[in-house]
Amino acid sequence: MTAGGNQQFTMGISQIYCAVCGAPMLSNGLVENGSKKWLNESVLLTTAKRAEHDEGVTIDEYCPPGLHSTYHFVLGPKPSPDEQRTVLQLEAEADDTGRFLILDTTTAPSVSGKLLAAMCVEIDKPKPPPGPPEHGAPLYLPVHRACLELANRFISSTETSLLSGQTVAPDGITSIRQLWEVLYRRLPWTLHGRTWVLPSPQEYFGGELYRNLSYEPDDDPEAAALHEQNPIQIPDLTASVLQNLRPLDAESGSSSQDSEWFFEALITAKLCPWLWDLDTDVMREKHRTGHWDWTHLARGLTHENVIQPPASSGDNGGDLQLSLQLRNRRRIWRLLEEARVDDVATTEEELKAARGMT
Repeated sequence: MTAGGNQQFTMGISQIYCAVCGAPMLSNGLVENGSKKWLNESVLLTTAKRAEHDEGVTIDEYCPPGLHSTYHFVLGPKPSPDEQRTVLQLEAEADDTGRFLILDTTTAPSVSGKLLAAMCVEIDKPKPPPGPPEHGAPLYLPVHRACLELANRFISSTETSLLSGQTVAPDGITSIRQLWEVLYRRLPWTLHGRTWVLPSPQEYFGGELYRNLSYEPDDDPEAAALHEQNPIQIPDLTASVLQNLRPLDAESGSSSQDSEWFFEALITAKLCPWLWDLDTDVMREKHRTGHWDWTHLARGLTHENVIQPPASSGDNGGDLQLSLQLRNRRRIWRLLEEARVDDVATTEEELKAARGMT
């Protein structure tokens, strides 16, 4: 908060962003209106060991790896057997210092009501390499509740693909556990553990200034306009899609048979699982009113440029008129599609250079 009452982001470590979408985790004081409320609805992800007889959980510790080990923090120093571990999803609320108040009272009572730091591993008196670490600290990654819902829907779509015999990348996101593996391995380790940076191979499809430690609200307005749009609650979603439907004619280059196939693929969400909430009754009614080029519409929706506005992305997806909320949903879905375990791991040379700066 600046003099004169103008509300601005307090920067430094306070600019914590969602590990899935790259947009900021806003505190209540920074949520200007209802449309941005979703940026305040936070969940902290971490892992824990399940106690015997369902008597609670013990949150895992993470620590720096050995001298010749990995890019990221590792589980330890005495990790629990893999089959005993689970991913916790803790309802939380960001505050103005970049920490999160745990609202969840049942999942992990030991941290309920506490203020926790995220995107870092705060180890007390860490032991430097090459010796093995003596102890670690919990690792929490913040995600928007809406982004977690998208992740769950993405996982459901991959399960459907597997059941239908389609190939799914084994190192992609196929479960919440795998989502955790992808995200936490992106956090570069430092001896002191205070990182607060979570790289993405695609840089979250824009908004680099948006995540800069010296960010101010006007630094990257184009990215903010897209990234701050609620990807779940999208008014008039079906109408937004159907406004791009054009008549089927000889010049379109699409056959009637192809158009029928693409229509069915759209309404069953087989082609675009990120459009799970299309109103199929409205779609079928539109289908009955004439001969439409569903091929052009479907191909536009599946094109990678659909996340960009028409003026900057050209044809084949960029020419579609879609709401920013829908484009943001597709952006986040594509981030989930392309995510892989160890997808930002550095080379050994880069790792040595980074250690020299630690």
